[in-house]
Amino acid sequence: MRRRSGEDPVSDRDGGDHRPIRVCVYGVGSVDGEEFAAALARKRDRFLVDVVDRPDRKRTVESADCGLLVADGADDAVDAESLEMAAAAFRTDPPRATTSAAASERTPPNDELTARSESTAVAPGDPSAVPVVLVGHGIRSDLAVRAYESGIDDVHRLANRDGVADGHPPTESPDGGRETLSTVATELAHEIERLVSERRRTAALCEERDRLETIVDRFPGVVYRCLAVPDWPMEYVTGAVEALTGYTAADLERNRYSWGRDVVHPADRERVADLVFDGLESAGSFELTYRIQPRDGTTKWVWERGTRVEPTPDGTPRIEGYVADVTDRRERAEQLQVISHLLRHNVRNDMTVVRGYTSLLAEETDEFDDETTVMLDRIDDLLTTVDKTQPIVDVLTTPHERGTVAVDEAIERAVETVETRHEVAPSRVSVVSKRVRAIPELERAFVEVVENAVVHSDGDEPEIEIRAATDDETVAVSVVDDGPVIPDMERDILTGDRTPEPLFHGTGLGLWLVEWIVRRSGGSLSFDETDEGGNVVTLTLPRLE
Repeated sequence: MRRRSGEDPVSDRDGGDHRPIRVCVYGVGSVDGEEFAAALARKRDRFLVDVVDRPDRKRTVESADCGLLVADGADDAVDAESLEMAAAAFRTDPPRATTSAAASERTPPNDELTARSESTAVAPGDPSAVPVVLVGHGIRSDLAVRAYESGIDDVHRLANRDGVADGHPPTESPDGGRETLSTVATELAHEIERLVSERRRTAALCEERDRLETIVDRFPGVVYRCLAVPDWPMEYVTGAVEALTGYTAADLERNRYSWGRDVVHPADRERVADLVFDGLESAGSFELTYRIQPRDGTTKWVWERGTRVEPTPDGTPRIEGYVADVTDRRERAEQLQVISHLLRHNVRNDMTVVRGYTSLLAEETDEFDDETTVMLDRIDDLLTTVDKTQPIVDVLTTPHERGTVAVDEAIERAVETVETRHEVAPSRVSVVSKRVRAIPELERAFVEVVENAVVHSDGDEPEIEIRAATDDETVAVSVVDDGPVIPDMERDILTGDRTPEPLFHGTGLGLWLVEWIVRRSGGSLSFDETDEGGNVVTLTLPRLE
């Protein structure tokens, strides 16, 4: 039989969740539960109350949001076994015992009941388990304890028919009167809403965690939340934890082993702590590459990015982040460094010899002046390109942690470098004293852009301006020159708007170096033209407060 009334509506108590709550009422022993069901149905519009005659009617109870067992302590048929059977009909997980503050307030004082219920309390089991509440007259303390042990979530012990409950006087309402059925139903309604709301929230969190773990399982990395203290104790960790470290997620979450103490390589622990805390203090996030020492004693390289999140209730800061194995990438970087060194060394040595013979030929005869001049220019260009390959390889292969860079100071040093090399300085420099988050090579990027403007200028005194603009999140540094304009294809390839064609070779490596430095710094590179036919090269970088 289903009842839906709502003659005594009250405000929502579960965060605005207006979904119906289906309550399944079962009378244990000789109690039919009809009286409680009718009283409960009158308390909420959203309550759909069913009375069942047997606890094993799975078709009825499996769709319930809450089970209400009604019993009479004076009934000989009401014992621990009957309560356990009734509770089991509402869930499939093993019986569990919990304690409830609300239940403690309603239960008459009894040291034995309190001690036993606390000693048997364990963490909740399956979040989908339907909560079950027991209510009845004259429920004894020992029976209440057994009810908790059998998996019942809460017990409302009412005075028995003669006004005594387990040796205690009847419960009184605030106005001094006896507890009425309506008062009991109101308390039950509050408790049922609380239990159902808690169950729904837990189920939603578990569903979200399962979804996150499904996503993480598709990537060869580790997602975590930990405390921001040097041992980095893990509150939550998932993904390829064991494959990366040799330790299970449970090992780390239960603090059997510590990420900082047992996983991070001993030689890198201090550096990791310094970089993490510096990043959190300056930007609320960090990014770094370091070594770990898995359980098998080998060494791996990992890349990690993390951010500060809500602290614990006692104020301890927390971090959430992602860790990826970059050992293979690191090995390839080392191989590239070796190849770059050998090629650069051999090409430079051979081209130096060729240049020497070409210079000697130019001094010995005037017959090939034009040819030797072109040859010497090409050789010098090639040697300049060779010199730029190593900085590019360094940027691409070396782990560079982003740090704080003062824009005005970096530009000032870059201008001094260009002036020393070419005896030419920008005509106007107007930059703000702002800090950005970038890799240490940012100054080299400024040098390349300014030097590119000097070298490619058609005038004897190049017109070069350096200016900066800021907003809440970025600092944009622009270098404005008097031309010639950088070819469209080269600009589009640098910004990613076009894919290089087989016959495209570009004009050099300088702007590629700038692009990679800016990208590694979390910024972007863009190009524009002036009305007079010059270039505007802009480096946009993440600003720090």
